[in-house]
Amino acid sequence: MLRIVTTIMLSAFAVVPAVAAPLKPVLLTRDGEHYSYTTELKGDLVAIRGEQLDDGSKIDLVVDSRGRVKGTVGGTPVSFRVPKASRDAIVADLAAPAVVEAQADAQIAEIK
Repeated sequence: MLRIVTTIMLSAFAVVPAVAAPLKPVLLTRDGEHYSYTTELKGDLVAIRGEQLDDGSKIDLVVDSRGRVKGTVGGTPVSFRVPKASRDAIVADLAAPAVVEAQADAQIAEIK
């Protein structure tokens, strides 16, 4: 069950839009379950923090540069690998909002 929850969350990052900037909570519904989480780059690590909203289970994961995931889900330790390409996509998504926001700020300033 824990592996399923963490796999669902990690696979969901590929479809999260760029507006899901670091530290802005993202709401996700998958297979009838509801999640809220944030992602943040900490050096070469990706920190994922959140909760499963239906039962309040806390999620605290770290993805290293090789795709190794370690942390806890609902207080239970988890450790597994995800493809490095998936991890790299998460990093790219986390970097993209800053560029998008800068472009949007420039466009707004141009309009004013």
